[in-house]
Amino acid sequence: MKFLFSTLILIILISTPILAQTETVTDSTLKVLLKQRDNLKQQMTAANEAGDYDKYKELEGIWNELEVKISERQELITKSKKEAKRLLDDASSFRRDKKYAQAQASYEKVLGYREFISESLIPEIKRMIAFCLEMQKKYPQAAEVYSEVIDLDPAKAEAYAGKGRVLGKMGKDSEAINLFKKAIEIKPDDAKNYFFLAKSYDSIKMYKEAEENYSAATEKDAEYYKAFYQLGVVRFKLNKYDDAITALQSTVNIRNNYYNAYTLMAQIYNTIGKYSDALNAAESAINIKSNYAQAHFEKGVALFKSERYNQAIKAFENCMQDRKWQSQAQWHINLIKDKYLQQ
Repeated sequence: MKFLFSTLILIILISTPILAQTETVTDSTLKVLLKQRDNLKQQMTAANEAGDYDKYKELEGIWNELEVKISERQELITKSKKEAKRLLDDASSFRRDKKYAQAQASYEKVLGYREFISESLIPEIKRMIAFCLEMQKKYPQAAEVYSEVIDLDPAKAEAYAGKGRVLGKMGKDSEAINLFKKAIEIKPDDAKNYFFLAKSYDSIKMYKEAEENYSAATEKDAEYYKAFYQLGVVRFKLNKYDDAITALQSTVNIRNNYYNAYTLMAQIYNTIGKYSDALNAAESAINIKSNYAQAHFEKGVALFKSERYNQAIKAFENCMQDRKWQSQAQWHINLIKDKYLQQ
């Protein structure tokens, strides 16, 4: 009798799936089922050793039912993981295409399969949801989700930086500054953290602190042309004209089609009376973007100061389609016609 029972157990154990090794299983429900099966195996072995055929047959029926549950759970896990991966791939594709609403929806659907994916992925998925909300300009909601990410993973620098960005866009730069400082504490080599910290300082007119952190961003990333540009902007505000030109020159050395940098150079050169340099910089900007009103305005100023009045009028006329520059351009045109061309 014992021999027959042992043979039957052997057949059952041989048919047991590989996932019976519970240490390789992360699904909690499957772990419970596998643990129950391990216990049942011990009971069946004991019944076999005792020659208790009725008990053994009873346990065998339970075993078969348990095997069905395990198989169904394994199938559900496989399907769910596959669907979660598909949704993640879709979300990434939507995000790359800047379809942030669709990306957000896909990331949120992934969370519906939370029990089937690694818990370590959850903070990053939530961060992506927050980022998509940020890109849709849903700043309060984005800030809330970034806070959830911080609660889940207090060492995630990107979450502090993300919340800092949205608070900055909500006009809460003082709060944002503390968040960027925390991000820098965690990731001191990430240039973007210094850049956004500088932007917050810039917004509240703490220009020296802004200059310091824009400069730090360029030290961390020597190709960060936006940081060099903003460094030029803030140095202009601080009346550090030569240093501003140096930063802007670095900008165009990295990104030679960055017309904003050439235009600001033209403005600075006009400010310090270097009109020939201003004209060259303005024309460089216009060659890149022919309808850029501010570049035409700075060109007009340089020509006006160089007493090339008719050419200056033409440059100012090229600003007239832009309402922002229309009144200033018209004022200069009137001034030239009334005061300088009547002589």
